[in-house]
Amino acid sequence: MFLPAGSKAAVEFSNGLYDLGSPVSVGPLQVLQLAEELRLTLELQVGDEDRKSLRSQLPCTTAQSLMEWLEKGSVS
Repeated sequence: MFLPAGSKAAVEFSNGLYDLGSPVSVGPLQVLQLAEELRLTLELQVGDEDRKSLRSQLPCTTAQSLMEWLEKGSVS
């Protein structure tokens, strides 16, 4: 399996949720690449249900950190 730099190994369970492994060292360029991959993935989701399903799998702490970083440029 190929994982981009900064990715976490993901294992899909039978319920459709993913278990993420330890993060790999990430540099600033990899962060931008991952953000762009996220945008493209969300744009390619056919409907709102698909987007909601993806969003429901994202831990609240991760969503909060992403929002803080995008809105304020900081992460606690």
